[in-house]
Amino acid sequence: IDIDATLSAPIVKPTGAAMSPDGVNNWNAVDNTLYLVQTVSSKISTGTIVVTSVGGSKIEIPADAGITVSPASSPHTTQEYTFQWAGTDATDLTEKEITVALKNRSDETKAENIKVKLLPNRLNNLQITNQSAGISLSSITATTATLTIPVIKDKQFTLTMDNYSKPTISKCPSWLENITPVSTRSIPESKTVSFTFKLIEDAVNFDDTQIVFTNVAGGTGMTVNITREFQAPAITATGTMAPSVNSLSGNSLHMYRVASGQQSKAQIKVYSLGGSTLITPGNWCYQRIVSTPNNYEKVYEIYWDGNTNDLNTAYNGSFYLKNVSDNNK
Repeated sequence: IDIDATLSAPIVKPTGAAMSPDGVNNWNAVDNTLYLVQTVSSKISTGTIVVTSVGGSKIEIPADAGITVSPASSPHTTQEYTFQWAGTDATDLTEKEITVALKNRSDETKAENIKVKLLPNRLNNLQITNQSAGISLSSITATTATLTIPVIKDKQFTLTMDNYSKPTISKCPSWLENITPVSTRSIPESKTVSFTFKLIEDAVNFDDTQIVFTNVAGGTGMTVNITREFQAPAITATGTMAPSVNSLSGNSLHMYRVASGQQSKAQIKVYSLGGSTLITPGNWCYQRIVSTPNNYEKVYEIYWDGNTNDLNTAYNGSFYLKNVSDNNK
């Protein structure tokens, strides 16, 4: 019996096999291209294709390609080949296209080329949009940026960036609420994604100063360092004024003397994101905290012990009301 085995060039099956990062690396049968995205130095970007070839197959990669394949050849009609690109933390990579030869192991004249594209993988084009007054983004690098925020009620902003897969927020200040609507993403092409944050008025503190975005696709992430601009406390009259002629006008408190055994009192409510502290002239006028309704308000009572012998004596003094988080405010 004579058997005429006609050999032909290897064929890559339309659907690829295991990929890592999964859902980002992929085989595109239309482009005849295997896409591999950059991963950080501790990881490896991999992509597997399935090749069919009567007579076996082999893979030839240019010496300077920067990728490897395993196995290099196979006698089997069907074989999975896994390409690997070692991870790197470099932030200046550009797209690289490599021509890879698929040959019939029994007749290398029967060959077909495919492409492997190596794609940079970082969080690109960081921008700020829809920001409240006074909020700005500056000093943007490949991996860091500086965000300036006045610490004021209802301030909010949106950060946008490009990546192959939607990043995750691995660190966020407790005083910022992530109010980003739920969205879906397509892959593998680079897409723009946005994150919207709103300042939490009743935050316990404003200590944390970083938003960290993790690149889910395995590449380098982005750290946004926050510069906080605290505000001077605001005061209003509230509660007890005794005698009733005591009053607050702007930042001037008018208190009248009383007889011995009594106290002249005035209550003020202080609004301050970041906390407040009140220092009074302690040798003749004192203060105590009456209540703390929430994390941004305190009610102080300023009092003056009466002295019948000093009813006609006038005193003037300075009260220092400061933001606990910034004593210059």
